[in-house]
Amino acid sequence: MVVVATALQSVWDWARCGCAWAGLGLSSGRLGSCRVATDGSGFMKSGNTIGKGARAGIVASAALLAAFGAAVTAPGEAVAQAYPTKPIRLVITLSPGSAADAIARVVGEGLSQQLGQPMVYENRVGGGGTIGANAVAKADPDGYTLLVVTNTHTMAPALFNQIPYDTFADFAGITPLGISPHVLIIAPSQNINSIKDLVAAAKTRPGGITYAAVVASGTHLNGAHFIKTMGIEGRMVPFKGAPESITEVMTGRVDIYFSPILPALPHLQDKKLLGLGVTSKVRSAALPDVPTTFANGYADSEFGLPFYFFAPGKTPRPIVNQLYEATVKVLQTPAISSRLKDLGIDPLPMKPEELDAYIKTQVVSEAEQVRAAGLTKQ
Repeated sequence: MVVVATALQSVWDWARCGCAWAGLGLSSGRLGSCRVATDGSGFMKSGNTIGKGARAGIVASAALLAAFGAAVTAPGEAVAQAYPTKPIRLVITLSPGSAADAIARVVGEGLSQQLGQPMVYENRVGGGGTIGANAVAKADPDGYTLLVVTNTHTMAPALFNQIPYDTFADFAGITPLGISPHVLIIAPSQNINSIKDLVAAAKTRPGGITYAAVVASGTHLNGAHFIKTMGIEGRMVPFKGAPESITEVMTGRVDIYFSPILPALPHLQDKKLLGLGVTSKVRSAALPDVPTTFANGYADSEFGLPFYFFAPGKTPRPIVNQLYEATVKVLQTPAISSRLKDLGIDPLPMKPEELDAYIKTQVVSEAEQVRAAGLTKQ
């Protein structure tokens, strides 16, 4: 810093001499020298002439000053040009084998190729997604710790009295990785083949039915909404992720689960599970034989599971933009785009600033849905 300051002072001295001479209209055919003498006001005294050598020095110094100014006014660009230089940690808030885990690894593989650095996956499960989110919120904002999370992120403010971070300020949106509807699943051994049959059975059972869910997630909200809308009794059984929930439904220990399509898909294809409806207005390309919940007697049932991609809140904007551009390239790769479609995941394109704004609207929307479903804060 001392060397830089000295250099800048020299440049400034040259520039001040040049300005003083130019203002006085002095010129000479002979070489002149520059005396940096002042009268106490910070302005130089005149009394010398400038020659070609001095004039050339002024031009060179001005160029140096301009170059240095350009360098110091764009630190973010310099950071982005150097990024990344080491492995990137990708925190996933749901368990291995979940939809969020699967899409994070599919996209992460492509990002590794785009950015030239390996991705290190870390499943930080629990707390309705807040444990993993907090780890990223508190991480250094240097682009080397990123987050994949579902709408647990936007539901948490409505479901928890306290969360250890600011949902908005502590995260910088990159882009959504996609969105998937839920599929209402049940074990074939239950001998229930439609939502109408399920509601009828629930009304004959003491205590109604049980539904699996990840606390403070879309599966939780969807299950609670279904119970209330259908006017039946039900009890939520909490699990860490989709794999555990699906296993319990297949065994019959839990009655139903509003599952993301991806983890339920192989079990539906093998007939180990039965799909009663997909929570969208049109059938899913991944499950063309499963009717929509709308067509199967469950109105107001359009629930999607978004997969959000975040960096810590103070990550330099050039790095966020670089991650956004790399992610979009990955998602638009024909092989990956086709793979995600086959897994029941649809595109949800947004730029970083659009995702930040979208999160704010979703927090409000999710709070209204939580109240409507009768869920209370914990």
